[in-house]
Amino acid sequence: MKIHISDQGDRDVGINPNEMTIDLNWYIETKQDRKGLRKTFEDFARDVLDFCNGRIDVVFDDECPDCLTIMKDDKCVSKGCISNN
Repeated sequence: MKIHISDQGDRDVGINPNEMTIDLNWYIETKQDRKGLRKTFEDFARDVLDFCNGRIDVVFDDECPDCLTIMKDDKCVSKGCISNN
């Protein structure tokens, strides 16, 4: 399982978005566990990596990047998600 972490950067002043991927050797099943780990990496990105103090995205590789629903067969299963339009 992978976790993808990125920020928006600030292209107006020449700061490209930062991106990183972390490989985990275990699978995180519950929403509660994912929420906790997502918060941990979000805090890490803000505090240690000093991203641009903007929006930080933390997405697991089996989640829809738009609504964070766990996908099935690489497709979002959330009916109201923008990915399905």
